[in-house]
Amino acid sequence: MKNQPTSPSERPNFAKIHRRETRVHVILPMIVTAVIFLAAVAVVLLFPQRAQVALVADWMGMIFLLCPSILCLFLICVILFALIGAMNSAQRASSRSMNKAADFVQHFTGQIADIKHDIGRRVAGIGIRWAFFDRLLGIFDPPETPDAEKSSEEPK
Repeated sequence: MKNQPTSPSERPNFAKIHRRETRVHVILPMIVTAVIFLAAVAVVLLFPQRAQVALVADWMGMIFLLCPSILCLFLICVILFALIGAMNSAQRASSRSMNKAADFVQHFTGQIADIKHDIGRRVAGIGIRWAFFDRLLGIFDPPETPDAEKSSEEPK
């Protein structure tokens, strides 16, 4: 275990550490940005040619617009990649149960098709057996007139 400093001279000076971190992380980037901006303005003022101004404008756009937007959007990209990985693992986890469900449905679809075919066959057999009674029971129907036949043949 590391020995804790006991005397005031051995303790870190937090105010000094804070000032140093402020200079490194806040003031220094501001100074670098100001120097780049002033250098660009100086180039435009010293060399007012059209190509120089376009070149400086392109660099300024990249430094002050594109770089910060790329840094800000980097976190969103990382989050999206993490979500893609999570979706992939969720799909892998659910694929086994989904395959079982698909096999279950396919099995019962085949059985249902067989049952439907069997029912259709039996209904057709019953219809064939009852055809005789249909002719017999037809004697109680009213006789068809020629006008009724013509009207039934005409399209409605």
